[in-house]
Amino acid sequence: RFAHPQSEPEQRIWGQLLSRSTYGSIPPVHFKLALEAFEIARKYNDLPEIAYCLWQRGFWAYVNQEHDQAIQLFEQSLSIYRQLGEPYDVARVLMGRITRDHRADWEEKRALAEELLRLQREIGDHVGRGWSLSLLALNEGRLGHFTEAERLLMERITIGRETGNLGLIATSYALISHQVCFFQGNFAQARAAADEALKLGNEISDSISISGASATLGLLANMNEDYSAAKRLCLEAVNASVGYADFGKLATWGLAVASCGLGHYEGARAQLSTALHY
Repeated sequence: RFAHPQSEPEQRIWGQLLSRSTYGSIPPVHFKLALEAFEIARKYNDLPEIAYCLWQRGFWAYVNQEHDQAIQLFEQSLSIYRQLGEPYDVARVLMGRITRDHRADWEEKRALAEELLRLQREIGDHVGRGWSLSLLALNEGRLGHFTEAERLLMERITIGRETGNLGLIATSYALISHQVCFFQGNFAQARAAADEALKLGNEISDSISISGASATLGLLANMNEDYSAAKRLCLEAVNASVGYADFGKLATWGLAVASCGLGHYEGARAQLSTALHY
């Protein structure tokens, strides 16, 4: 029926099907379909659908490493959702806006994360609240407030257990492994947390926790001068880190160190350059 949609209702439904069927997809043909969905939404001035498509295009821009463009698209989507008074959608886009912002304006990120956490409490999104806690924990870790970062992540683990969400638990252990333990020099605890994150991550095929755990284990392998293992682990972490910049950056730094240890200096230079622009 939708091979050649003619009427406005048919075209609008067709556009919605296109946009949702291509979300999170990488092949270029899917990007073209997403653009078609966006043009249909604009044609009928369908503001909720325009906002959704802008959010989706922000994801595409991020994957293509067009980071400034991604932030602009997320901001446009946020503006429309705020105008419409849609707290659930504002929260969803805020999550993408914060996690895919590579700029070092931590105060801005913290303000956005606090807004996100407030919205999730208002709408009763317990799992979403768990993800927001990780953003605040990352900020505290970067400031050297390790005790507070660990408290936030342990609260996140509690939410994961209460809701039966193993993803929250696994990624929390991955964050604790480096953001709290490794950065303080508690390497045995870092390994134990990473092992737990990797075990749970493999159990549920969660690429984010696998990436974080592998990055920590790669750094630990570098410290033991086992550069071949470090390279393998950090490559696994980089490949699994799409959508989570912090783990990808950490793994790329680890990969550069491993390359130096193996005498692959040109590769190390390229990896350092990538890490600096992550």
